[in-house]
Amino acid sequence: MGSNLVSAGEYQRAIAILTALIEKHPDQFEAYKQLAEAMETTISPDGLTMAMTTHAVVIHQMVLPEFAHYDARRWIWLGNMAPLRNFIGVWHTAAAQTLEEAKTKEVIVGATGRNSPTFIVPQAINEMIGTKFKFVLGYNGVADLNLAMERGEIEARSTSNPQVLGVSAAEVKAKYNFLIQAGLARIAGYEEFPLLNDLAKGEPERRIFEFLSKSAALARPVVTNPGVPRERLEALRRAFEATMSDPAFLAEA
Repeated sequence: MGSNLVSAGEYQRAIAILTALIEKHPDQFEAYKQLAEAMETTISPDGLTMAMTTHAVVIHQMVLPEFAHYDARRWIWLGNMAPLRNFIGVWHTAAAQTLEEAKTKEVIVGATGRNSPTFIVPQAINEMIGTKFKFVLGYNGVADLNLAMERGEIEARSTSNPQVLGVSAAEVKAKYNFLIQAGLARIAGYEEFPLLNDLAKGEPERRIFEFLSKSAALARPVVTNPGVPRERLEALRRAFEATMSDPAFLAEA
């Protein structure tokens, strides 16, 4: 997670902040935790089973090892269907339209749950730079969050893909002002919005923001379990790569 020159105290502070974001509600990631654990225990390593899980499994393994009884480092990673960025966007009528304004004005943020990047990323920004994001939890995905924004129930939300918010980038930007995007590079069409890493002022912030940005880059990973014979693994990877460039698949995507 970065330079060895950083003090143990700063490292521990960074981990403590991340852990505090989700440790009170470990049950909320039970479903994909069970999937992650099954990949190492009950599923036969015959190459006949693949899984797609959330990139948050890596966050939970690091900050909640007592609940995450799996090791994602042992999985066999087949590929990634698409990169993600975790954007935080405020509605065009929200009182706070910049991060600086969000430090002095409360912003109501909709999120699916504490296990989700829709909560983890804005709450990390609360902790690290002093924004006043206040959460309404329990929304059931993209459609619910979109409706809540239109109704004025919330003023901000996170999204991994701004393209789902409108038919064009121009339409999306007319409705939303994006404060940051967490990822390793800015997404095409939204280059004007800063990366989360750009907000770091010191070593603890840099470590946390870098970790969250790298986990976002995992996106929706497709994996299989340890022990798959090498020849089957190679066949799976060839099939995955061929599928990603198949015209029929791309037409459906």
